[in-house]
Formats: sequence, C-alpha cells, structure tokens
Amino acid sequence: NIVLAQGKGLGKGEAVRAGMIHATGDICMILDADLTVIPEDLPQFYDAMKLRYADFLHGTRIIYPKERGSMGFLNTIGNIGFAIIFSYVLEQRTTDTLCGTKVYWRRDWPLFEEVRERLGRTDIWGDYNIIFGATHFGLKVAQLPVRYFERLEGKTKMVRRLRNAGVMMKVACYALWRIKFFK
Repeated sequence: NIVLAQGKGLGKGEAVRAGMIHATGDICMILDADLTVIPEDLPQFYDAMKLRYADFLHGTRIIYPKERGSMGFLNTIGNIGFAIIFSYVLEQRTTDTLCGTKVYWRRDWPLFEEVRERLGRTDIWGDYNIIFGATHFGLKVAQLPVRYFERLEGKTKMVRRLRNAGVMMKVACYALWRIKFFK
C-alpha cells in the first residue's frame, strides 16, 4: 500500500519521520524526490535486503560515472571530504554519506530515533541519524552503487554550501563525541 504523508515541518528528515508513522512493511526505502537516483535502482536494494546482505543499505554515487551536470565540483569535493571524516567516526569505510537512497528494516527505526535524540536533533536531513544509528547499534551496513543523474524535479535545498557544511560538521562532531567516544 502507498500512503502519502505530510511532514510536520520542512525538510527530508521530517518527511521520512512522517512516512515511518504509516510504514507497515518490513523493508523501508528512502528515495529522494528530485529523482537524481531513479526508482529503477531500488530492486537491487530490495533483493539485497531479502537475501540478508545487510541490515542497512545506503547508496553511493561515487562508483558509477555521474551524468554531466548532476553534481558540481564543490559538492563532489565536499562528499569526498565528508566520506573521509565519517569513515573515521564510523570506523568503517564509506564513500558517500549524502546519497539519499537508504534501505533498512522497519524494526530498526526506533534505534535511529534514539540516536537522533542523543545527537540533539542536529541532523536536519535525517540521513546521519540513520547511518550513525545503524553503525552504533552494530547493524550490518553495506553500500550499493546507484546511477546519479541531473535533477529532474524541484530545486536543490543545498544552496548554502558553507552553512550546510557547518551543520554536517556539527553532526559529525556530536557523533564523534556522543557516540564514538562515549558508547
């Protein structure tokens, strides 16, 4: 069943939380509405979950060549930088923390929300709460490559690069302090 749920506030994190209230299936999938990753890539995630390849899967846009114009140079550099930082915090290699495509078991959602509370709700996108939650609680985490295309819908909300980078660094520092050092 498909249910359209409106989040309480602005942003992806609120939209995902609103969707989780209505989720009834075992496997939950997040696909960003801008369609930079196409729905046709989701079956590989579903199959990997059904085969118990991982408890949490997140997409990586770094493996396959990207469509021209899909990701600017500064965004690419930022993604690589944050992948290095988050790999240290998570104690496992990650190549792309900002890919919106994420798949997990519904039963694990309360763990992600617990991490959200521990991090002080600093992650306005919700992606890092899920990534840190999966890692912190020992879930089997894996990345799957996705094809990345130029935005088909809407306009990017990531126009304030320095401000957003500051928020991401704040989340990383909180996670380092509250999750990695004080488990």
